[in-house]
Amino acid sequence: MMGGVAHADDCCLTDDGPGGLVDDVRVEPAGAVWRDALASRDTSERAARFREQIGLPTDRPIVMSGHQAGVWHGGILAKRLAIGAASARYGAAPAWVVVDQDTNDAGALTYPVRDAEGVLVERSWRHGGEAGAPTGLIEACDPAPVPVLGPGESFAASEVAAALEWVRSAMAGARDEPSLAMQVARATESLIDAPGDDVQLFVASALAGTDLFGELVRSMGDDPESCVRAFNVAAAAQPSTGVAQLGERDGGTSFELPLWELVGSERRRVWSDELDDVEGTLVPRGLMMTGMLRLAGCELFIHGTGGGGSKGYDNITGAWLTAWLGETLAPIGVVTASTRVDFGEMPGSAGEVDEAVWLAHRARHDPRLLGDTEAGLTKADLVERIELAKALSRGSREARRLFDELHRLLSDVRARRAEQLGELDGRIEDARRRAREAALVGSRTWAFCLLGDETLGALARAVDAKVSA
Repeated sequence: MMGGVAHADDCCLTDDGPGGLVDDVRVEPAGAVWRDALASRDTSERAARFREQIGLPTDRPIVMSGHQAGVWHGGILAKRLAIGAASARYGAAPAWVVVDQDTNDAGALTYPVRDAEGVLVERSWRHGGEAGAPTGLIEACDPAPVPVLGPGESFAASEVAAALEWVRSAMAGARDEPSLAMQVARATESLIDAPGDDVQLFVASALAGTDLFGELVRSMGDDPESCVRAFNVAAAAQPSTGVAQLGERDGGTSFELPLWELVGSERRRVWSDELDDVEGTLVPRGLMMTGMLRLAGCELFIHGTGGGGSKGYDNITGAWLTAWLGETLAPIGVVTASTRVDFGEMPGSAGEVDEAVWLAHRARHDPRLLGDTEAGLTKADLVERIELAKALSRGSREARRLFDELHRLLSDVRARRAEQLGELDGRIEDARRRAREAALVGSRTWAFCLLGDETLGALARAVDAKVSA
């Protein structure tokens, strides 16, 4: 990847998939459906005007996707590669919406390090900006220096040092962008560097300047109840998405609208009875944003598994706008993949922790696990005699006497075998450390710049093969 994502034609992909550090590559529906969706474009005046106003081409079909600004993990990169592959295969224009009204931490990047004791740990580098405000309201900035390792520490994979410098350089090259969102988006795009793939970036807040946005906001203001009721019915029908219904207040006379008001460095919810008094800039919230884009901005919109598929949240959008306005939206595709950084052998598992905890606990009650066979036989005999005494006389003195003798035996064994028990306790922490390392080794959320050329090339080929199928 240091020289750019490998071109899909560089080598072929078998039917078994890419394998190795890339798996679960999904492109749905099949590529033939993508071809049909992109065979023609929306020629309506509304679509032409909307696309022109947000800087998209009006002479070709558009395949679109998007995400919050960030140096994403491989699953998000797969969406970006998919729209590039579709544009090359089917003659569509690729477009990517930068969700700049969100408050995600766009200027942070996690990376793997071996600490002074050789333990794999996760570190965070804030290469630019601060967290907490919508990324479109944060100014672009000079990137922070690449982090310096402490004594005895080392980067945990061969690609990490070069990748961090690569991100710093890309952020510096995008310093003149109008916001942190666009700075990070432009830097990320330069990291992808896929040949023959000229994607059009635009920010979600740009939708606020379109005629379509103005029409929808006026419709909401004229009849907020029908808008919100339709939204809530659609959301309630798909509770597994986790999309919250819009609120009502003042006895059902004021309704929460699917809009944000951007004021200073904050975003605020918008209520229908306050719509005429907003001080800041109105922008669409998530489902209204994708609804507008699918209504007039593209012929095919690509989601990950959260937004698309049979249980994706953007199905709510289609049901809502159909019920509220009688509109039909562009279809959805789904693209996802899992990628991992190459750390070598998996260091451990959660099962090892459970086993170590069980052994350390059980050894305190079973001398045989400590190699003390004689004490183990004595314990077994005492347990048998206790049960017999209890059966003969409930609450008998003999049962209590034997029980006390059993505890004295175990206390004596624990005192004599304290060193062994300490070693077993140590194994618990070691197993926990190994399990924490295993979680990092198996993580699918490392930034794609850390993956290495071979993994990224395999991902690009896998996505292209499925888009073209």
